[in-house]
Amino acid sequence: MKTGIILPLMAIMAAAGCTRQIPVAAPTWHSDVRNERSATTDTIYIGDSIHIATVADTVRETRVRTVYRTRTERDTLTVCTTDTVTTIVEVEKAPTRSQSTLTTIGRYATGILIGIALVAIVMRKR
Repeated sequence: MKTGIILPLMAIMAAAGCTRQIPVAAPTWHSDVRNERSATTDTIYIGDSIHIATVADTVRETRVRTVYRTRTERDTLTVCTTDTVTTIVEVEKAPTRSQSTLTTIGRYATGILIGIALVAIVMRKR
């Protein structure tokens, strides 16, 4: 007899505490900034030489000109990227009227069960 009363009451109490969660997509974004630096080096070699030699009346001219030029060009590039990621956030839905009614019944059933248990304990001790 006790099992016939306790099991349905426990089922009512278990059903009273159930709520449903609904996943809702919430957009979030992540921003990333990268600085890319590069240096380009270019070397220029210029060789210039003049060599004139005549034997009669002796004309000799020798000019040698060598130029090395190294040019470094620096460049900084800033890349900004923004990613939009959709994440799922669990949001509790407001209970419907029937769910609120079942919750109230479950609270009353819990109170009644506790009261019956206390009365049974007191009666056994007498």
